[in-house]
Amino acid sequence: MATQLNTTNRFHNVSPEMLADLIGDLDRKAKDASAELEAAKDAFKARGLLIASGENHSVMVQKSIRQTLDTAKVKAEMGQNWFDDRSKLAEVMTLRISTAAAVAA
Repeated sequence: MATQLNTTNRFHNVSPEMLADLIGDLDRKAKDASAELEAAKDAFKARGLLIASGENHSVMVQKSIRQTLDTAKVKAEMGQNWFDDRSKLAEVMTLRISTAAAVAA
């Protein structure tokens, strides 16, 4: 069954140029917010805090073990063909966002 795109969203009347600028502005804000969040999390961890509660939010450290597959070792031991035969492929769409030279200056 084909997927129908919803073309009536809050951006449907925005020109492609305005949409590009909006995406770029939001991307910059998201990156700034992410950097600020990581700095705050690092400060929390550096203090050795396990739990803290403010007026609006609580933060608690939860430790776990993450196991990941070393694909380079698997490919080296089993071969690229073996690895490819057992891998799932998925199409991915990525937006590459760059700042215009005039804005960056």
